[in-house]
Amino acid sequence: MEGHPEGGWFSEVYTAPVSFTDAGEQRALAGSIYYLLDGPAISAFHQIDCEELWYYHEGTGMRLYVLKQDGTMVQYLLGKQLSQGERPMVRIRAGEIFAAENLEQDSYTLISCATAPKFRYEGWRLVQLEELLSALFGNTGMEKVLCRKRINIF
Repeated sequence: MEGHPEGGWFSEVYTAPVSFTDAGEQRALAGSIYYLLDGPAISAFHQIDCEELWYYHEGTGMRLYVLKQDGTMVQYLLGKQLSQGERPMVRIRAGEIFAAENLEQDSYTLISCATAPKFRYEGWRLVQLEELLSALFGNTGMEKVLCRKRINIF
C-alpha cells in the first residue's frame, strides 16, 4: 500500500476495461481500491468528481463527515455493528465534501472504495478549513461565536 495525500494508505485493485471520453480524455467507467486508516490518522476533508462507495471489511469502523450539496453536514458510521447505527456501505455523491476518522483512535479500519467513473487526481482536491467554514456558516460570522478559541492559520 502507498500513502494517500488525504491521509491513510491505499492500493489500486480494479480498473474497468470499458472507458469513455471525458473532457477529451479516456476515463475508465469504474475503479476500486483497498483503503486503510490506521490509528488516529484521518482522511482529511476532500472532494472528488465521481460517485464513491465505501465498503467496510474489518477493524473498528469509521465515522464519515459529509457536507451535502445543500450545505447540510451529515455523519455516517461505517462498520458491522448494525444495531449501533453502523452500516456496511456508505455512498458519497460526486461533488460532496467529506472526511473520515476511525471510531477508535488506537485501532484501524480496512475498507474498499469503488468509484464511478474511475477516480483520478485531476478530479480530486483537499478542502481547506476556511472553505469548509464558509460552506457551513456562509458569511454569518457564526463560526466566531460558536468557537471558544480562534486560531489564525491563514
